[in-house]
Order: sequence, then structure tokens, then C-alpha cells
Amino acid sequence: CLIDECDEDQVLPTAKIPNVPDQPFKSIMDASVWLETNLCLEDDCQQEVTITAVATPANLGACMAPGGLTAPFQFRECTFTVRFQTTRCAQSNMLDFTLPVWTGNGFDLLWGQGCDGIDNDFDCVIDECEEDLVPPTAKLPYVPDDPFKLIEDAIAFLNATICPEDDCTPDGDLTVDEVVLASDPCPRIVENPPILECTFNATITDNRCNVTVFESFILEVVENAPIVPDPVKFQGCDGVDNDFDCVVDECDEDQVPPTISLDKCCIPEKPFSSIEEAQQFLMDHVEVTDDCAFEFTNLTVSDPSPCTHCVFEVTVFDNRCIDNATFPAQPMGSANFTLDVLEAIPGINITCGFFTPQDDLYDKHYGHKKCPPYPEDGEILVINNYDYNELVDVEFWYQIDVPDTTDPEKPTDPSKLDVCVSVFSNE
Repeated sequence: CLIDECDEDQVLPTAKIPNVPDQPFKSIMDASVWLETNLCLEDDCQQEVTITAVATPANLGACMAPGGLTAPFQFRECTFTVRFQTTRCAQSNMLDFTLPVWTGNGFDLLWGQGCDGIDNDFDCVIDECEEDLVPPTAKLPYVPDDPFKLIEDAIAFLNATICPEDDCTPDGDLTVDEVVLASDPCPRIVENPPILECTFNATITDNRCNVTVFESFILEVVENAPIVPDPVKFQGCDGVDNDFDCVVDECDEDQVPPTISLDKCCIPEKPFSSIEEAQQFLMDHVEVTDDCAFEFTNLTVSDPSPCTHCVFEVTVFDNRCIDNATFPAQPMGSANFTLDVLEAIPGINITCGFFTPQDDLYDKHYGHKKCPPYPEDGEILVINNYDYNELVDVEFWYQIDVPDTTDPEKPTDPSKLDVCVSVFSNE
């Protein structure tokens, strides 16, 4: 009436090990400690299993040398015999496990000192500070081609650009605490213009493990350089981190606004008939460029008061920097363009035509109107010049009907209007 008691449990406990580290153990003792710590003991009846003994090789001579190995990376495969038993039923078992152990010839001194994903000191904590024996380092992602004008500029560049690195510690726990000039004065390496080669010492701290190291960097500095602001350099996209914030050509550095241009060949000779027509022309034909940005938004054209020679201001924003608050005026580009606008008088009616009829030879092809004026609306008047040395009078006529108005700018007398007639011919 008992289920799974010791009399029924005829299956012995067993054991297995997880993945063996890629690197051999430094000694037989290290391998033995790792085996006792990481051995997984199992029993089908869920009994508690404990290790009772671990038999280790007496020395490396008792271990087998695998074939194909060459110095200096020689190691041996050592067999460890582990005895274990269950607590409830006292069932015991014994298994052999083979682990690699270095012979000591050419042992890699860096193994187990950095972050290798192994619990090298067998304290159940992987890659903690006690195991992290590789100090942090630092490097510069780039060095400007031109020498710095001031020592202070070089120090500011190093403070902002030095990239600390560590195989264990995340970047957020690494800091550049101080950059100082190592020796003063710096040696001169070029006479004309005088250029100095200065060495700077940087303090790098691994805050996770409270480890501090020092790295040296060499930069060129102009000796006694005059402080003259460059009106062009460092204002647009020049591929240089000019404000030393580890970001190249961001909005804070982009102080060149977008450029708005208009090809004068595109401007029609005929005046625009309305302000709206001129505005739409500018919206369709202006070209926006920028040394940094490729996308633009909020292209607008101003709405001037009624005019003949109208000045339109065109503005546009750089999408990339439109929300940047450091230089609020920088992302906007603007330009002024002058266009002629001649608005039509409301209600005016203009008619025109010819009193000379179609030539009989072409009449059947170009309309059939028999009474003047000729031709029909939208038709072509075809006149055959039989004498090539003479011009033909087509008897052109026009009529302007203007509504009555009290506006002095819009006269009711058609004789006060300027009339421009354009003549086109297929000859």
C-alpha cells in the first residue's frame, strides 16, 4: 500500500554537467571546484542527492594528452570520479567526468581576467569586479586635420570626444574625469607657421569597479594663434564635431539657413494677372537647397498689398531643425523676389477680329463664316499672300467695353487705357 517507496525505487540517481567552458582550467583544483559547483544531480523519485566524494587525478601525469596539440597551448584531459547518493534511500552512484586542464606551458595570462562569461573564481557570480582584471582603455574616433588654435580648444575636444571602453563595464559607467596638459611648453614640430605637438593626459574611471587609469593623447596646436573668428568654417555641415559633444553636424552646429533661389529664365515676360497667380508661380518654381538638410517644410509666400511691381518674401524651414530651440532663426531660410502683377479690371470685355475673310482656297478647311468679323472664335484666319513682296492688310479691329465705376484707378473711358496687341504668325 506504499507508492514509490525505497523498495520500489530501483533506478539509481544520476548526474550531468552543463556546457564545459571553452578555455581549459588553470589547475586540477580549479577543475574539481568547478565540477562540484556546477554538477547537476538528478533522481527520478525527486529525492535529494548529495555528493559524497570527488576523486581527482594525483597530478597532470595521470591525465591523458589529447592528440594533435602543439605547444605552447598544451593541455590534458583529466578524469574526475564523483560519488553521490540519495538522502532518503541512501542509493549511491558513481560517474566519471573529463575536463581539460592546462599543463602550464604557454598559459594565456589574459584568460579568466576579463569578461569571458565564466565564473572563474567559483563564487557563483560571473564577471564581477574581482574577476575583472582588465583595466578600461580609451581612444579617439578621429583627430581633426587642422591644428587647434588654443590649448583650451584641444582640451575641450578631448573631454567631449574621448571614447572610454571596457570589456565588462557598460559605457554609462565609464567616465572621462579630467584632461590636463602633460608638459608645458609643448615641443615645436613646425617652424612656419609655428605648430606645437602637445601631450594630454586623460583620467578614465570605471565607476562599476572604482578603477582609474590614465591615457595619453597627442594633438597639434598652433603657437600663439590669433583669435580671429572664421565667418564660414564650423557654421554648416563640415563633417567636424565643432562643439565637441560627440555629435557631428547636428542642429546646434548648423548655423547656415536653407537657400531659396529662382531661375530668372523661368519668369514669364507677361505680367501676372493676379497676386494669387504670382504666389502660385513662386510656390511651383523656387528651388530650396541646404548644405545639411534634404527635407523642408512650411514653404510660404507672403501676401503683399495691391501693387504692380510686387515684392514677395518666400520662407522655408529645415525639417531637421525646425524644433530646435538653440538657434530658433537658423532653420528658416528666406528670399525676396519681385514680380510684375497687372490685375484685370473686373467686368471688362475685350473683343477683336479681322474684317478680311478667309481665302477661298482655305475657306473649306478653316470655318465657313461669311459675314465679318472673321474668323469664328478660336479659329485661325488664313490669308494667302499671292505677291510675296507685299503685305496683306487683314483689317484688324478690337473693342473694349468697360463698366461704369467711380474708382479713379479704373477709368470708364476706354481711350484712357493702355492697349498692347501681340501678333503671332506661323511664318
